[in-house]
Amino acid sequence: MHPVKRVLIMIGLIGIYLGYQVVVSVGVSIMFIPAGMAEFGTDIPAVTAYVVEKSAAMTIPSLIISSSLSLLTLWLILRKEWKRDRTWRTDGLNAKIIGVALFVGITSNIFIDGIITLVGSFGMFDSLYGSFEEVMNMVMGEKITLSHIFALGIIGPVVEEIIFRGAIFSLAKKAWGYTWAIYVSAFLFGLMHGLPLQIIYATGLGILYGYIYKWTKRLWVTVVAHVANNVFTMSIGLLIAIPESMPDYQMAALYVIATVIGLAATIFFIIWLTKHQTPEDAPLINLDPEPSAASN
Repeated sequence: MHPVKRVLIMIGLIGIYLGYQVVVSVGVSIMFIPAGMAEFGTDIPAVTAYVVEKSAAMTIPSLIISSSLSLLTLWLILRKEWKRDRTWRTDGLNAKIIGVALFVGITSNIFIDGIITLVGSFGMFDSLYGSFEEVMNMVMGEKITLSHIFALGIIGPVVEEIIFRGAIFSLAKKAWGYTWAIYVSAFLFGLMHGLPLQIIYATGLGILYGYIYKWTKRLWVTVVAHVANNVFTMSIGLLIAIPESMPDYQMAALYVIATVIGLAATIFFIIWLTKHQTPEDAPLINLDPEPSAASN
């Protein structure tokens, strides 16, 4: 396949995901226009404000709908490749590897969030934090619900892993090898998130997920890591409440400790994965490097 065609396919797959989001969001906005005009008549600014407010309240349902449509479309397009390449194979997986993927997702989140928070405390990300927090507040609303967790923590990561590790990674790897596949898929993954701050940490996570996929050859593993990362991000505030009265130096110390622990744990799990990785030409993940009695 010509490299230009590969790039166009990559862009097309991302376009499916983002395109459905745009179409569904526009459709939801249009749905509220008649109600806005019925209440405010020809007062265009008032109608616009009404439509924006109502549409924002439908952000999570819209994401669920668009992600579901993306998942169905990707299945229709890629199902033959999935069967041929055994993309969703489960052989070689067990509780150990899934547990490691789960903890990598959580510990890498702790590390990256800690770094961003510590650097941001020096005012380096003030302009980036502003736009990021505005978007997050609009998406999350006043409180996190199960629909938030499903949309942003489950179905979203599944679709994104299918696109970036399952499809784009494969296209890049066949053309340019593993290293390029990891960084191309990670860069596009980060770029897709849009906001500068998100691009930075999403690219970092994309590199990590790319190496995990290279080491394990199992898309399920990166899905678990990605889901764990997103769900942890949304639930940490519910699990741990930091008093607003805590002094700045104590807050900084807490983030330093969390960052160091997150980094150390992530490195530990990465080392474990590299020691149990699948050889590049082998079909199965090597979870038991010692020869079994049956093979002697």
